[in-house]
Amino acid sequence: VYNSQAAVESLVLFNQTKQAAYYIRVLAKLFRIVLEHSDHSTVKIHDAIEFLKVYIALEQLRMDYTFDYDITHTLSTSEIQLYIPSMLVQPYIENSVKYGLGLLQDFNAMNPDKKRQGKLALDFAMTKFEGKEFLRCMVEDNGVGRDKAKEVFAKRTTYEGLSRSTRVNEERLSLLTKLQLQVRNVLYEDFFDEHGCPIGSRVVL
Repeated sequence: VYNSQAAVESLVLFNQTKQAAYYIRVLAKLFRIVLEHSDHSTVKIHDAIEFLKVYIALEQLRMDYTFDYDITHTLSTSEIQLYIPSMLVQPYIENSVKYGLGLLQDFNAMNPDKKRQGKLALDFAMTKFEGKEFLRCMVEDNGVGRDKAKEVFAKRTTYEGLSRSTRVNEERLSLLTKLQLQVRNVLYEDFFDEHGCPIGSRVVL
């Protein structure tokens, strides 16, 4: 919210009123969806995806389109109507955008020969484990990676934000388990190029 407010103020100051007006409309839509979801502990996968489209589009606008995004799924018409915990995926996307893709802008400025457009991918699919079907959600980015993000933010006073957001996510998953809205596990994976340099990360729920 604070980042979005600052972005709108910046657009107004630079007399970009049309873009500011669009930003405000998207932000208002996001608030409306959040309020609707706040009344429920679970939401349909379809509705969750629609919320994430608005949220990511807002983040994309805030970051001046320095990253592209793609949301895909292989769910049937009945599967996409299944319920999942409300706001389950958003914190992981927030981490990808803020820490992975956000720091990619600094990397591009310092390494013009290795400059790359940011990419965020979100995918939903059904998978089987021990004879049972589970929903699998994957969040993947081509940012600077978790280790680099920790290294950079360790030098800043806001470093606690990275570890705190992860801890809050874990605490929420524990609470969901107690409420029998179980998330089986969360897997993290980091990607590196042939020289061992980080080129992204993936989270699978």
